[in-house]
Amino acid sequence: MSTDFNNLIRNKIRDFIGGKKWSVSRFASRYVEAYSEIYSRREAPSTSTARKLVEEDGHVYTEREIIVLDSFTNMELYQNWLEGQKIQLIERSNNYYGSKDSVLSIDSPAQFSNTLTKLNSKNVQLTLADVNNVVLRYAELDSSKPLLLMSESQLLMEEVIKIIPQRYSIVCIDAEKSLIPDLQSIIASASKGEKVFGIIVSSQYGLFDRVKELFGSDMFMLRFEFSDTMIESSLHSPDLNSRANRAWLVDMVNKCLDLRLDLPPLFSAMMRACASFPWVFFPEYESTRQIMDFIETIYSRMSPIFEDDRLSAELGRMIETGIPEKWLMDDCDQCVLLEYLCEFPLWRAEKLAFIETLPSEDVSQKYREALKSTEEIDIDALKLWGNTVYLFPGAPRRWFDKCFNANLVEIDLMKVIDIALTLERHSRLK
Repeated sequence: MSTDFNNLIRNKIRDFIGGKKWSVSRFASRYVEAYSEIYSRREAPSTSTARKLVEEDGHVYTEREIIVLDSFTNMELYQNWLEGQKIQLIERSNNYYGSKDSVLSIDSPAQFSNTLTKLNSKNVQLTLADVNNVVLRYAELDSSKPLLLMSESQLLMEEVIKIIPQRYSIVCIDAEKSLIPDLQSIIASASKGEKVFGIIVSSQYGLFDRVKELFGSDMFMLRFEFSDTMIESSLHSPDLNSRANRAWLVDMVNKCLDLRLDLPPLFSAMMRACASFPWVFFPEYESTRQIMDFIETIYSRMSPIFEDDRLSAELGRMIETGIPEKWLMDDCDQCVLLEYLCEFPLWRAEKLAFIETLPSEDVSQKYREALKSTEEIDIDALKLWGNTVYLFPGAPRRWFDKCFNANLVEIDLMKVIDIALTLERHSRLK
């Protein structure tokens, strides 16, 4: 295991403080109070010493400190600490035996399963660090079972998917259409020795318990939901080194475009904007040649846009207002997305005209609210993320009607939260 458990614990405490909107001083005072309640006031540290639990990056946590922290954070810190101690002990034992190969197993399926049982408990305050640690442990685990990850939030799931090593299979499971056969398929693949991550994004009540009842003995399962600490950890998820990497990317993209005078000015402006917006995904490239090839691939894919005045005009507006996160990735069909954005104002005008003909003001108001939700949730989500996988090819109005009808009944609250968090993250990256 390569996890630094002291850093893991420290990051979780920082997320807890941020989620509570506490200052470090407020946290330190609460820690001293909890220490006095568990042990004694005479043994309790000063608040200045307690601040080191958060502020001192090299701090190594003691058992007493972890027990006190666990008493008021409810974040399973003691479990993290015990796992770290066990790993250190096993590594020392292996070194003592003088073997480069593991004499004792650092992690086992049984220990991993026990960890998941604790993390799946309803009252545990999970952070992205917890989920990422589970993913990394599973990647190194000797087991023939797949790992199923489940969340209500597409945003949180995307953050987790980023850290899954590319050599492993990721299967996105449709909980409404093909749940059982998809689960059976990933179990079969894993039984052949392949590491498989199953992904389910769904707000269906009781789905986790249902899957656990049917397949709990055949797979590992982890569910993670929004909480104050999870929200705080998601806002801090971008790598601290990303700004330096992005500066190199911006420089390389601009140099490549300066040499390609044959490209349409609108395309070059778009690529420069994509590089300058830190939230727009780029593949991980290490050379100018790779970036030049990528630019050529994107231009070939998008060339029909520059022959269509409507799509070109919409692209120009997008460059001014903000380009979707996945605009350059395979998840996004740029032509389809621009077609949807062009069609929406026309569909919206027709829907408004229809609403004016309704005889009941109560019904008319519900329709107006559904229309507003469609624009501010579903269309804004397209503009933020650019995921076109779920769109109906060549039938934007059918998709608009589907979203509108769903919003007539109930808005997608999880998507509202995801959008708000994405906007907050973008503002922090500027």
